[in-house]
Amino acid sequence: AQDSCDADLLECLGDVGTSEVFKTHAVEAVISAAWQQLRIFTALDILWSLVTVIALCYASHNILHGDKRMSPLFVAGVIHLKLTLEELLQIFMGALRFAK
Repeated sequence: AQDSCDADLLECLGDVGTSEVFKTHAVEAVISAAWQQLRIFTALDILWSLVTVIALCYASHNILHGDKRMSPLFVAGVIHLKLTLEELLQIFMGALRFAK
């Protein structure tokens, strides 16, 4: 199960030219194990998006009612910066893997 999140293995499965391979029990088990290992990170990304929406709604409410507190915008900005840095890291790591 530890190797099921191996990027090379998952990439090879994604590059298969036919969908028939996904109907096998072995590939289904590998994908299921990878999902089990990565779903917490997916759930956290969804949670961060929800917090961003709530912070932006709260900031809009504050601005409409003349409140000058910008802490909700700061929270949304920090979350956006975190997500941006994660995406840049993924791009950089992908470029390093591609360069090999």
